[in-house]
Amino acid sequence: MAFSGTYAEFVAKFQADNLAADMGKLELKVDEGSHPYSRMYNRMIIKNIVGAQDEGLSLVGQTISIGGWVKSGRPAEKDQLCFLEVNDGSHPKSLQVLVRAEMCNISEIKAAGCCVVLEGEIKKSPPEAKGQVVEMHATKLKEFGKCDAKSYPLPKKKSTLEYLRSVSHMRARTNTISAVARIRNALAWATHKFFQENNFLYIHTPIITCSDCEGAGEMFQVTTLLSGAEGAATPPTPEELAAAKAKVDVAGEAVKTAKGGEDKSAVKPAVNGLLKAKEELKGLEEKALVVGGIKRTPGGEVDYTEDFFGKKAFLTVSGQLQ
Repeated sequence: MAFSGTYAEFVAKFQADNLAADMGKLELKVDEGSHPYSRMYNRMIIKNIVGAQDEGLSLVGQTISIGGWVKSGRPAEKDQLCFLEVNDGSHPKSLQVLVRAEMCNISEIKAAGCCVVLEGEIKKSPPEAKGQVVEMHATKLKEFGKCDAKSYPLPKKKSTLEYLRSVSHMRARTNTISAVARIRNALAWATHKFFQENNFLYIHTPIITCSDCEGAGEMFQVTTLLSGAEGAATPPTPEELAAAKAKVDVAGEAVKTAKGGEDKSAVKPAVNGLLKAKEELKGLEEKALVVGGIKRTPGGEVDYTEDFFGKKAFLTVSGQLQ
């Protein structure tokens, strides 16, 4: 098959044709605006509802599926129904979903943090409703992940950034952190798109360096030496070292005496005693170099020869600019 064009155009067409063929084999029936990877439920992301130009009015009367986490639940009519604020992280605004008691346990589904997949009809919100144009009237609860409201770490009120650092695995569900994540995503995508369109090649540069090339400030050090700091033995005291050295001196004098005496059979035990005293002194001196579980050089500096990299290593950002 002949193809006229550049090699890059040929590769792009080849990949597109293969993708189209694969999608055809899967026989996916994905409605416009739904998430192509949500094959099980043909789920529509909330951004395509509340974030649309008409804020979802064009979807009124349609039955769709949405999924996400319950940000808040408000029971009404003596727990016969409940208004849920459901968000999937795709947009700052949540979608209000009306669920009825015959579908589920209202006391459980109203809890913040619950995971739900719902099917229902999009309807225009009543005039008295503020801040929303459409809402969903749920007809089917496809999936429900229960959450204990007492132990859920994110309160309904705004939390401080200091507190969110203590629950970093959950903070992406908050408005502030999710907004930051979406902005970073957009900036990263725009940056990659620009360089790809201008024939730059994206590579992974080293993030660990042995060179302090930042120019200012302190670098983050990478080391395995700290693992030995936990449960480290107490180093010998100066008195213990002095006693060991004195023992070596005494053993040395004993060797001299044995060699100068008439009983030559006493030389070997004296030498063995000297060797043993020197070995004990050497062990104490090596232990004395270990301060806080980290071995030092005789000059008092950290001995990096036993580190993973064999020398001081740091995290770097300079490599990403090369």
